Amino acid sequence: MALASGACPQRMLVEPVPPGWCGRSVPSVAYDGWLTKVVAAYVDQKASMLQDIERQRPTEIDFINGYVVDLGRQFGISTPANAGIVETIRAISRGQAAPGTMHLAEILEAKR
Repeated sequence: MALASGACPQRMLVEPVPPGWCGRSVPSVAYDGWLTKVVAAYVDQKASMLQDIERQRPTEIDFINGYVVDLGRQFGISTPANAGIVETIRAISRGQAAPGTMHLAEILEAKR
């Protein structure tokens, strides 16, 4: 379908699925090596959601992380990291917070 529509798919810089993936991340030397490659390959890339925020366009946060939060509520599963990401992006979009890595600690702390 993509080719028929004229899209020109690009090869990913790093294999998108971690080695040994079985539905969740499992700490290992192979996983750590894969993650290091991902970070190195994409360090200069700007996330599409940040581009949306900078251009004052609606983000896809509700479709991505918001969906996870909604499913968690539906099944009685806590999703504090996803909920923190949703609230952070909404605050940034409303101009109540600035984009930055300082939010990571807050989100990770809420996860505990």
